[in-house]
Amino acid sequence: MAGSESTASSGGGEGSQMAVSPSTIRSLPEAAGSGPGMGRPRRGVGGGWRVALLALAVTVGVGRVSADPAGVRLTFSVRFRALPVGSSTYTWVRDGEAVVVAKELVPSGPLAKLYPVGDRFVARTDGDGRPTLLYERIDEPNDRRQDRWTTVDWPRGLATLLRHDFRTGAWDRRVIPAKQGLQWPLTLPYWILQRPLAELDGATLPLLDGDKEKEVRLHLQGGERVRTGLGRVETDRVEGEVWYRSQRQAYGGFTAWVRRAAPPIPVRLTTRLRFGSLAETVEREEQTSTPPDLPSVPSTVPPPAAVDTGGGQN
Repeated sequence: MAGSESTASSGGGEGSQMAVSPSTIRSLPEAAGSGPGMGRPRRGVGGGWRVALLALAVTVGVGRVSADPAGVRLTFSVRFRALPVGSSTYTWVRDGEAVVVAKELVPSGPLAKLYPVGDRFVARTDGDGRPTLLYERIDEPNDRRQDRWTTVDWPRGLATLLRHDFRTGAWDRRVIPAKQGLQWPLTLPYWILQRPLAELDGATLPLLDGDKEKEVRLHLQGGERVRTGLGRVETDRVEGEVWYRSQRQAYGGFTAWVRRAAPPIPVRLTTRLRFGSLAETVEREEQTSTPPDLPSVPSTVPPPAAVDTGGGQN
């Protein structure tokens, strides 16, 4: 499809995670991810937003980030079934030896009245790409908000999941095994940055999203010129599929158009949902050196009784 041109308003596509090269997967004892979230995916438009946020965060890692010490902030216009529903931002900043990534949703128009969400995701990875801390703010209608943290203790091989329900005031804390190769959807892009784009074609990677382990399958589909808020951009098109670990059911998919010019960024993304397609198109690209704010983990929550070894199965 090299040389073809597409407009930014196109929907459809396949969406969710990203994959790594087979050689990389073979080098890991257990390259399964462990997810940050807790509970089941939200239904309706809100659940679709969560899936799209996940897909966009991961597709940023398809190409390579430039060697600039400063980070990047991308602003996207978002459409659901061709209807404008708001904007989203993705920020990636190096902070010493670590990298801080963030994703945020800002609904507008009819959606802002019907579903006044403000979901936000922030994570930190260490110098070798291993995730260490994730924060999620999940907004729901009727003041149903949840704050979630996930931390990873790599020497002990444990991940701690903490959830605070603002409506009930309840705290929920679990500790689960943290396998080697663990990544969150928000941090996976940084981990695969060192892999050449061509090596990702046909690759797969286990990834745990929430408490469900999935398999990501990635394919490259050649070049394409697309129209965006940055003008006409030459891109590589990436198709991704996500399957449940059981392999009996596909979870979803995405199509991402990644800019060929440095630094590579996703300029357009479409996510296939059960109830429609969601499209995000880049409108603005900015450099930044200020890491996103990452709330610290509360220290007043009682520890869990034992390690939960039954999560992440499907």
